[in-house]
Amino acid sequence: IPKLVSVEKALRSPKVGQLRLATQCYTAYRWLPLVTMALRASHPNVRLRILVAATRDPMMALEADQLDLALVHSNPPFPGFTARIVGEDELLLVMAPDHPLAMRKRVRPPHLHEHTFYVFDSSSQMLRAQAAQTFPNGDAPREVARVPLTEAIIELLRAGQGVSLLSRWIVRPFIEQGQLIARPLYGANCRRTWRAVYRKTGPLASASKAIVECLRKNRAIS
Repeated sequence: IPKLVSVEKALRSPKVGQLRLATQCYTAYRWLPLVTMALRASHPNVRLRILVAATRDPMMALEADQLDLALVHSNPPFPGFTARIVGEDELLLVMAPDHPLAMRKRVRPPHLHEHTFYVFDSSSQMLRAQAAQTFPNGDAPREVARVPLTEAIIELLRAGQGVSLLSRWIVRPFIEQGQLIARPLYGANCRRTWRAVYRKTGPLASASKAIVECLRKNRAIS
């Protein structure tokens, strides 16, 4: 009888769901503790899973039902999905304090031609779109190195091996600690609008909305 009671309780208990999340271009999740706490409070039967494999193209993963919530800065059409702005972002040209470009007060795109420029290893189509948006005059860096992890890019920068354009919310702690310095890149479009994209209806729509509200309330992406 005790075994039957245990089975009956398990059947009556709400099932634990899994919400799959990825952020376009970045594998850094400084705001993750805030989100997990908010999700446990509002949806205790939903667990968050970071799907790193979807980072290269989260919209494709979302449309293929491999992802439930995508944080993106691109702006493709979202038929059947809700897209909400979660933050405005600025890209900073980041480098080691002793990097040659650190001596310049004004850095322009042509100055990048002599240095390795690190980017997240996104799809070729996405990289071309980002380059066209960031360098509207077509003066993109010549030596581009793809790296699959944000953390690895930061370590390469700290070692003085190149430069990168990274979101302010990603590099803020490293700049505050003096490990990296940032310079504005004149002549480039370094503004981004981040959106959270999820299905309008479905079992995880409410949990996705709770995560979005947490990000907006805490200005986690800005």
